[in-house]
Amino acid sequence: MDSTQKALYARVLPLREDLTVLDFGCGNGRWAFWFAPRVARVVGVDLSPAMVSAARRLASEQGVQNVGFIVPGDEAPFPDDSFDLVNCVWVLKYILTDAGAERTIAEFCRVTKPGGYVAVIEQVNRSGSLLVESEGYYQGRALYRTPGFYIEAFKKGGLHLRHHSITNASPLFWAYSRVQRALYGPAAASPAPGLRWVTAASVRCDLLAGRAMKFRSGHHFFLFRKEGEA
Repeated sequence: MDSTQKALYARVLPLREDLTVLDFGCGNGRWAFWFAPRVARVVGVDLSPAMVSAARRLASEQGVQNVGFIVPGDEAPFPDDSFDLVNCVWVLKYILTDAGAERTIAEFCRVTKPGGYVAVIEQVNRSGSLLVESEGYYQGRALYRTPGFYIEAFKKGGLHLRHHSITNASPLFWAYSRVQRALYGPAAASPAPGLRWVTAASVRCDLLAGRAMKFRSGHHFFLFRKEGEA
């Protein structure tokens, strides 16, 4: 899943060396460290002091100097129009009220520069909001909202949808990944030539399995752009 998401970001995001990025819900820096060599500055934010400490330790160990990690409340709120890109992966589903999610999205919109972007990956449920009492590995409650909820919430903040796709990886994709690694080595970052159809087939299998279980959910990627000139 990590490799498919990052291959998608590399293809879709308009990254440049002069950009500043906010990684909201950064955890131990999985995304922040990926962005670091591609942009000027990354700020990671996470509610967990333990995660922020782990991310700071990794930054020090790896010698990454253009990233910083903070816990909300440790510093003053970010000013308006602070970031060229806001990134948020698997965070909004853990905000269990729509009002709370909308407030967070409004903050994303506020701190994004005119012409800037917000990238979101979330678990969604197409037929309506679905509350999950125990979400597998995380053992926590989550609310899978519809794609339309996120599209409308960002639209209220002046950001419009520029790209929307599925980021699921079904069991068929793991077989594909093994073939790609065997042919091109572990550093291969994008679908191997001639094997891209496997990616499309794996997504289709995942969707069909979800429908068979009457659970039309999946990981969706949204890219929104703020009105105005960069």
